[in-house]
Amino acid sequence: MNDHHPPTQATDQLPPGEAGQSIVLVVLVFLALLAFVGIAVDVGFVFVRSSQFAAAVDSATLAGVVDLPPSFNPITDPQGTAAADLRAEQFLTANGWPTDTFDVFTSGRSLTGEGIPQYSLTITWPVETFFLRLLGFSDIPITRSATAAFFAQAEIYTASQYRRGVVSQASQFIFGQGACTKYGDPVSPRNSVAGGDNLNLEFPITGGIYHYRIRVPSTYTQTNIVRVELLDPDSINNVTGSTVAFTHTLAYGGGGGSANCGAGDGQMCFVETGESFFTGNQNPFWFWRLDENYDSSCNPLTSDPFGNTVTTFDLFYYNTSGNKVPLAKYVDNNAYYNSTDMKWVSPGVTAGVPTASGSFEVDITPLPADALGARYIHLDVTAIGNSKNGWDIWAGLPSGYYSFTMPSDINVRNLALANSPAADATNGVRVYALGRISVQNFYNTLEVKLPLANINSRQAGGTIYATLFDYDTGLPSENITMTIDTLGWGDFRVPFNIVSTVPDPNPPDWEANCDDPADPLDNPLDCDNWWLYPQYKVGIPTGIFVGGTLEANYTPYRDAHTWLINITAGRPFLTR
Repeated sequence: MNDHHPPTQATDQLPPGEAGQSIVLVVLVFLALLAFVGIAVDVGFVFVRSSQFAAAVDSATLAGVVDLPPSFNPITDPQGTAAADLRAEQFLTANGWPTDTFDVFTSGRSLTGEGIPQYSLTITWPVETFFLRLLGFSDIPITRSATAAFFAQAEIYTASQYRRGVVSQASQFIFGQGACTKYGDPVSPRNSVAGGDNLNLEFPITGGIYHYRIRVPSTYTQTNIVRVELLDPDSINNVTGSTVAFTHTLAYGGGGGSANCGAGDGQMCFVETGESFFTGNQNPFWFWRLDENYDSSCNPLTSDPFGNTVTTFDLFYYNTSGNKVPLAKYVDNNAYYNSTDMKWVSPGVTAGVPTASGSFEVDITPLPADALGARYIHLDVTAIGNSKNGWDIWAGLPSGYYSFTMPSDINVRNLALANSPAADATNGVRVYALGRISVQNFYNTLEVKLPLANINSRQAGGTIYATLFDYDTGLPSENITMTIDTLGWGDFRVPFNIVSTVPDPNPPDWEANCDDPADPLDNPLDCDNWWLYPQYKVGIPTGIFVGGTLEANYTPYRDAHTWLINITAGRPFLTR
């Protein structure tokens, strides 16, 4: 008898329904594992590409900032970054990051805390995915930003401080937010000309601030106190009338004379004494009024009911962490004009000239020293109003630490310093404007040599960029020749020609025209309300160059204009 029984189907395989469920579960688990692997792979890839992209953006920003112009055409290049953008795009494309693949490419220019122009890039780039495409994510956008600086703003001499506190060639001026740039101040006004949307496109960049740096050398050892003085910080002319009596210097034979200004009480007024500017112990000008009243057609933003400019002077220093530490603040709202008009004053020290905080006699003990032992006091100057405030700055020893007494009256001081040519109460202290300085020239038809910038030996091999704003002398042409006082005329001499014809489409670096794309000269006789363009450009010598003073040799025709000077040296650097 055969006891063998064939196996039943139930004991050898699962029911059909259960077998199908197992296959689905296996597929789902496989897809989940695949998704996790895909996420891990794609996230890792995005992380690697993000690091590479961040380095590329940093490098592109460093490449672009080299071409960031100190001045720019606000019509054809509103942001002032066109040249820098082109260099950055070329760098990215050459290194495998074509710009047509970017979702976002934005740039901008601003200033560092020390007033150095800087270039910023923000770029968004989509990183393609591999496995995450299966989940509907074809790319992951990443955004990276960087900011770099390269143009070191030049240290520009203030004319009076350069001559120990003598006001004989030029002074400074400021208008305020309510004025127009057409009067020669491209920094503080919000508008270019009256009405409409004629905004001053440099105002957001500068913040309406003129920056200054006071260098106190290591040899300043007689006292820890540095006295900072302001000349006529108010914007009111307290002295009236046009007949001016003056006193001659001893070198000119003494005695005196008189002359007539021929201007109204609301205008600047000074007379020529007949003495020579080129002789150090003579006094060529006698000053009567420094300020000027202007119309209020530029939407004045003023807290003064008479429309006069209210000027704020902020003293501070940078600590070792790079943070600003306030020292003193003086707001001249014209309430103290009886104590300040036509006088040198030290707010917080001079009687009748109080500060909002601190004192303009500064204890330099807490200020950090650089590698050469020098300390630095900074000054920011801003204004609200629409009138022209003529002023200046001096710094040095306080009263009682020097045998020579520095008179407060502008003319008495000029006369005293001319009669004592060896006297110098600065004790080595220098005041520099950083990058920009407004210049009200006093000379008319005489060619002068205006000291502009301090060029030190460490800047050898760099490049000087210079331009003027609102150089409207009313003449059909005028030449400016740049020299360095320590170099011979034949070793460093570049003409800066202002021409009254349509410019060559490919001009050399030294040929300048008014920066107006519609009409290269705007007015055939002047460059009213425009920068000279292209800017003056020349390389600083190398080799045995020991430094010197950059000078402008020209006939200013009593014009009020603003210089912009930058010097490139060394390498660009990231600021954030």
